[in-house]
Amino acid sequence: MHCIADAWERHETELRGFLRRRARSDAEAEDLLQEVFLRALRQKNGLCGIDNPRAWLESPAYGRSRLRSHGDWS
Repeated sequence: MHCIADAWERHETELRGFLRRRARSDAEAEDLLQEVFLRALRQKNGLCGIDNPRAWLESPAYGRSRLRSHGDWS
């Protein structure tokens, strides 16, 4: 769990900005951010052992923001 907390502390502001630029609203960006970190929580090792947690977090953030912008998000 400490790896997720470390990643959140280091990358939350950048990810929030990344998502705000792509989302239709601040509320949508916050929802996307929560989804990304929930996905991280579900990771078997909780981001421990991942060389670049920022890239790992940005990948689903980018994918989810694209789905929403195309109306494919549920």
